[in-house]
Amino acid sequence: MDYQYNSTTLKVKPDTIKEELDPLTLELEDDDLVRAIDRRVQASDKFYNGSDIQLKVRRKKNKEFLIGKQGDPTKIKKYQVAYIDNLIYEAENTIKPIAMSRLPDLTVKPAKDTQESKDLARDLTKLVNSDIRKRENRRVLAVAWRHLPVYYLGVIKAFWDSNKGKYGDYGFKFVHPEKIVLDHTAPTAEDVDFVDEYVELSIQEVVMRFPKKKDEIYKACSVTQSNLDEKLASIITIHEVWFKWWEKNTDKQAVEDKNKSEMPDLQGWKEVNAVCWKYKHLILEKMKNPYWDWEGTTELQTGDGMPVAPEMMTQALTGEISTDTAQVFNNFFTRPQFPYIFLTYEQWGEYPLDFTSRIEQAISLQENHNKRGMQISDMNDRAMGKHIFSTKAGLTKKTIEKLDMNNPNQDLVVDGPINEAHSFIQSQPAPAPLYQELEMDKNRLFAKMGTNATTRGERSPNETATGLQLYREADFGKIDDMVEDTINAAAEKMEGWALQFIKLFYSEEHMVSFLGLDGSVSFQAFTQDKVEDGMEVIVSASGVDKMMAKKEAYERARMQLTDPLSFFVDAGVSDPKGRTEKLMMFNQAPELYLKQYVQGQDPAMMAQSLQQQPIPGEVPGAVPGAVAGMSPPPAPILQEGSRI
Repeated sequence: MDYQYNSTTLKVKPDTIKEELDPLTLELEDDDLVRAIDRRVQASDKFYNGSDIQLKVRRKKNKEFLIGKQGDPTKIKKYQVAYIDNLIYEAENTIKPIAMSRLPDLTVKPAKDTQESKDLARDLTKLVNSDIRKRENRRVLAVAWRHLPVYYLGVIKAFWDSNKGKYGDYGFKFVHPEKIVLDHTAPTAEDVDFVDEYVELSIQEVVMRFPKKKDEIYKACSVTQSNLDEKLASIITIHEVWFKWWEKNTDKQAVEDKNKSEMPDLQGWKEVNAVCWKYKHLILEKMKNPYWDWEGTTELQTGDGMPVAPEMMTQALTGEISTDTAQVFNNFFTRPQFPYIFLTYEQWGEYPLDFTSRIEQAISLQENHNKRGMQISDMNDRAMGKHIFSTKAGLTKKTIEKLDMNNPNQDLVVDGPINEAHSFIQSQPAPAPLYQELEMDKNRLFAKMGTNATTRGERSPNETATGLQLYREADFGKIDDMVEDTINAAAEKMEGWALQFIKLFYSEEHMVSFLGLDGSVSFQAFTQDKVEDGMEVIVSASGVDKMMAKKEAYERARMQLTDPLSFFVDAGVSDPKGRTEKLMMFNQAPELYLKQYVQGQDPAMMAQSLQQQPIPGEVPGAVPGAVAGMSPPPAPILQEGSRI
């Protein structure tokens, strides 16, 4: 397969307009908004797939090499077998379990230095850690991680599902990067002002989502009464376009706050974040970002800016305490955001996508590895040698075709001297340098992708224990850096969106269940009041760090340099205290361990049963200390005033 593309260069000319782009605002008429969106998409498509970047070509090549579709099958002869040793796939499947096996620990920082705020942060910390470990969220992260080295981007989308649960709930899903068009003028994915997502829906689903545009949708899709039933199931692609712009701020207080800021160029302006849905020339709907509280609510506050508690409302209404009204917004974020979380790693600040990827950098080594393997295979096949027969031997072509020279039960008779009728040409097998180069390319590829032999679970006979440890630490350091910029960052943003949705939509109590380390299940109610302004979600421990701690825990255990509880905690197993208790009882009192943990007897009943059992040699029902066959000891003679 012929892959040709040029490296991109950053072209910047000072004192010039970089690119003419149409503005996107909600104030535009629908026809103008459609034209503006189309021009934006076309400009980005031209940029990404032009001669400099050739995004589609490179993405296709990355994907084909990952799945093993390598080389040109038309160049393989019938008697040959293509040599494809897919090292890239092996390396990716080594990295992914390390990156995803243990998700990071998250912490919600309290907004205030008060016990109440710390308690709220503790409850939310438990919530976000439980949430990020849900199977569906782990899968979303895993797929976005796999997309990144192939498509130079991983995409996760946060959304509110009004049909989930009794009152609706939030969720996350991955979006295929080829269904996303990003603002190409932005230096990074975090700075884009424009995101266009291609959403595939049936005509019926589009009508259900945008019922006010039913007639226009039917007309655009050529749906008539006669073909209604067969057309409604047809899949169409609509554009979901998120964009932002700046507009004059009419809020007097906000303008005064801006005037006091250190950004005089933004005085009196506010950022507006919006979304619209488009199909062909038709705008289906447009609105401000629905995941942001734009209006707020009026709240009665005390003089120190705290909300008036319900028990103090009577005093506030009668004027016994001084109060004031304030506009309160139910937002966790400090500014409106697009509901997309982008995974990037090889950012260069030239455009939002990664500049390159680990798969792209390994392709040339994979190609050379396959070439050398094919060469070795061909040379070894030729080393079997060739039989040559003379026409003077009396053999015809058909006879020779039927001959099997490797059959020990087949003999051959020829006319004339044998040395004039037959000859055998011997070829040499592949020399050692070819095998060495094959192995060298393999090791270079794995080293480049951060998956040396020790990380893959292999042990080199010529490598020392110290060398193996250094290789492993180098690989884990590289993978940990990738995880920090991708999975950890995405986890923080996902749970930031979780708190935004809670703050915005949890007006009613939502019950959440938690599974404890000891296997117990607890329930807790959450409302929007639990999320305070100023809270922050941060990663407190990376998943790769925890994996390294687990490996070190096993090494310390082998050297007998740790206690059971510390080992179970570092190994990350469930119920570490319970496991320690069981281990100690198993070692010190096996019978009690058997009765309590295997037979399931209650400890209190066991103790009572032991108290009721007679002491060997003691007379049942007799005075304590009496022995069978002997008279009980005489009762003590008590003097007046003496004590027993």
